[in-house]
Amino acid sequence: MFGGLHVYNLYHFTTQIAERYTIYNTTISGKKIIGNAKFIFKKVRPSFFYGIKTKMITGRLVNFMSPERALIELYKEKENPEFIKGIPSNIDRIKLTKMAEKYCDKNVLQRIKKI
Repeated sequence: MFGGLHVYNLYHFTTQIAERYTIYNTTISGKKIIGNAKFIFKKVRPSFFYGIKTKMITGRLVNFMSPERALIELYKEKENPEFIKGIPSNIDRIKLTKMAEKYCDKNVLQRIKKI
């Protein structure tokens, strides 16, 4: 599943362009360069995989974090992402709240409820 800065940019949470793609999986970790693209593979538990959105890219199905999941991850990484002002337009507030209540700790949940 794709995540990280590339996905934050994809959903317009940030204007930074990722030079590396973060891929979460259950088997490998490390860095790899394929062609001109740089990938960071992060090994995570199966319970990490929720809030997945599937897209067709060049004839293949690819898993990305949903916009709601990506926003949750952003709040887990940064205590107060100053560039997020309110709920972005591509976020379903109800989905975000339910996902945060089910998968986040109290601190992250409180910060998300404030936006």
